[in-house]
Amino acid sequence: GRELVFGTLEYEHPVNTRFGSVGIAGFVDAARAARRLVPGSSPFHVDVGGGVRFSAFGTGKVRLDIGYGVRDSDIELSAAYVVPWGRR
Repeated sequence: GRELVFGTLEYEHPVNTRFGSVGIAGFVDAARAARRLVPGSSPFHVDVGGGVRFSAFGTGKVRLDIGYGVRDSDIELSAAYVVPWGRR
């Protein structure tokens, strides 16, 4: 669609170690597309999943996630490096 509204709800349980923090996370992502090119297809998508977060104190996090598409049954893996808000 040409317009998208989306949101994420996530819970992370951190465990501190002497090497940094490790967290176990669960999440739900939802999105709705509007002004779609193909009318009649479902505009609403929901994914659920979980992941692991690794961080060293004072730096960003490495995220490893697996998600499951509730509507289409697709399974996706993702990895990312995320820096804290306001830092480069």
